[in-house]
Amino acid sequence: MSIRVLICDDDSLIRESLKVLLPLKGDIEIVSVAENGEEAVSICTTEEIDVALLDIRMPKRSGVEAVKEIASKTDTKCLILTTFDEEDYINEAMEYGAKGYILKNSTPDQIVQSITSVYNNTIVMNENVLNKFQGKNSGPQFTKYDFTEREKDIMPSGMIPSIPGLTARM
Repeated sequence: MSIRVLICDDDSLIRESLKVLLPLKGDIEIVSVAENGEEAVSICTTEEIDVALLDIRMPKRSGVEAVKEIASKTDTKCLILTTFDEEDYINEAMEYGAKGYILKNSTPDQIVQSITSVYNNTIVMNENVLNKFQGKNSGPQFTKYDFTEREKDIMPSGMIPSIPGLTARM
């Protein structure tokens, strides 16, 4: 069974490129595309979407606003794919229910791995995004994610299970 994906980005080149590339790299079915957060919310509330791949800055409704509504109204898991690695965006997106935050400089293989990980209930974060938090007393706020004792036992050095190049620390 394929992972049913929505691609939402205001850049048509990004949308169309991902629409072609992602199914070639993994067991992914692109169900729909959207060019703004408003369309993404509409699609996710009317169609069965497993993972919504969302940009942050878009017209009509931002990716963060879309995440908030999609996460509260559907079972769709949201994964942010953007060029912006600003702390406010990251924290807001994760607080509102995003299951991952990766940058557009990720390879198609990493994007597919991220989609698959999010689909399988693993939180993903691009290493470059994570590096913004190093040296600070607090990392990304994953307070909504209550890990079991067993999950904590198997996480080396407090790290969330990851895929190559994509990690998040608690």
